Amino acid sequence: MRRIFERAGYRVRCFGDAERFLAAPRPAGRACLIIDEKLPGMSGLELLKKLNVRHYNVPAVMITGRGDVRLAVQAMRAGAQDFIEKPVQEDDLLRPVKAVFAQIAGAATQAEQKAEAVRLLSGLTERQRAVMELVVAGQPSKNIAMDLGISQRTVENHRAAMMRKTGVKSIPALARLAILAAG
Repeated sequence: MRRIFERAGYRVRCFGDAERFLAAPRPAGRACLIIDEKLPGMSGLELLKKLNVRHYNVPAVMITGRGDVRLAVQAMRAGAQDFIEKPVQEDDLLRPVKAVFAQIAGAATQAEQKAEAVRLLSGLTERQRAVMELVVAGQPSKNIAMDLGISQRTVENHRAAMMRKTGVKSIPALARLAILAAG
């Protein structure tokens, strides 16, 4: 298995049992565990449960020689992303790991986008935020001016400043930015 993953471009660390894995430092960066259900000492399922208790949030794929439904359900409940039955073909082994890394990359991208949206909106003044909330809610400038007790021209100036500070070109883009920052 090590050679399969290394040929596919992954860095691999192997452990003879669950106890050695638990004693080792956590892997830096993105990682995926491949856990055999039958391990010396602690079983793969017990390892998954222990990882959950320790809040060790690394995606895992479980491999087993006995593919019964009960074990698969237990593994998934314990946090396994996928469950593979032996004998394992190269594609069957690589497919769930590629899916895990794609999911990790997607989550990282979303987190980066949210952080950027928060950063952009943090540059707005309190009044600009109030105007933005009403603009995003679909209120026309005339109504916003009355609600906030300011002139319609001031509302337009705040809208222009919001667009400039956030770099968006339209109200729908501003709404997407606000939703992304709130999410």
